[in-house]
Amino acid sequence: MIYRLPGTGPARGISIFGRVIGAPSEGNMIEFYWDGGFTFTGLSAERPDDILGIGLAYTGVSSKTSAFQKSMGDTIIADFEAMLEVSYTAQIVPGFTIQPDFQYFWNPGGHVPDPVDPAKAVPDAVVLGLRTTINY
Repeated sequence: MIYRLPGTGPARGISIFGRVIGAPSEGNMIEFYWDGGFTFTGLSAERPDDILGIGLAYTGVSSKTSAFQKSMGDTIIADFEAMLEVSYTAQIVPGFTIQPDFQYFWNPGGHVPDPVDPAKAVPDAVVLGLRTTINY
């Protein structure tokens, strides 16, 4: 937690998260990955257990993979995939939450040919979800 709301319990405030991963280009399709973001718990005094989360992720395709595709004459060369995620966890009653989730993907699959029209890359994509949790 990087910021705690004044005059509240230990759980209300802003937290951050992140990670970075690297792998040798030789023998790995993915050579670089990072993700990060923040969560804000207790947006208001009326909803102290609700959580807003916003995150970003980036996956870098190996330079060896891209070079191989170029050498094969491919017109669509894999390079990266990126994603933005926004979710909100709402506690309906103690022990029951609902979490709508929005994700936007740039270059799904790392920028790969569309199976319907291989002359084009798979277009950017939106994914919507809804999760429920019951704890008893």
